[in-house]
Amino acid sequence: MDGLLLRVLLLAAGLLVCFRGYSTLKAALALTAFLLGAHAVLLRADLVPPEPRWLLPAAATAAGVLLALLVWVAYRAGVTLLGAAAFVLLALGFPELLPADRVARLLVLGLAAFAGGLLARLIERVVLSIATAAYGSFMAVSAAFGTAAASPAGLPLVRDAKAGGHPEWFLLAWAILAVAGAIVQLRPRE
Repeated sequence: MDGLLLRVLLLAAGLLVCFRGYSTLKAALALTAFLLGAHAVLLRADLVPPEPRWLLPAAATAAGVLLALLVWVAYRAGVTLLGAAAFVLLALGFPELLPADRVARLLVLGLAAFAGGLLARLIERVVLSIATAAYGSFMAVSAAFGTAAASPAGLPLVRDAKAGGHPEWFLLAWAILAVAGAIVQLRPRE
């Protein structure tokens, strides 16, 4: 029964990530950072004076909020820096197109970094929506195939796919669910 519960939880988590992945990603990052920050203070509660009594919960809350903000800033900066680095590396991949003058070369690389960072911020939603849809659908299909194959009345086709006999059915289910998840996540917001 424990295996079934884990597969059902994996299926639910996979569907959540598949269909709501991008919108829940930032909230999950912030919540995780908040909990880690608060937990770090509570682990070292012996360093906080016992009086006033509100000091420990206030310190834990403040640490959680501070870490959540820090993670949010790091996330934003990370996306921008990743795009900037990708464009600089792309520009460096074609040295014959770069100017010979050092100052001009630095200026071109700086402009490439700026363009890459800006583009990364613009396409962030699209890229992360597709990535979370693919990852969530993989989780959900794995859980569904595992549950169906483990059940006494499991479908022979699913059992064969689980055993590696017909991986195309697994891949087809994964692709269909990934496309559906990407469509749901990328639909226009109201």
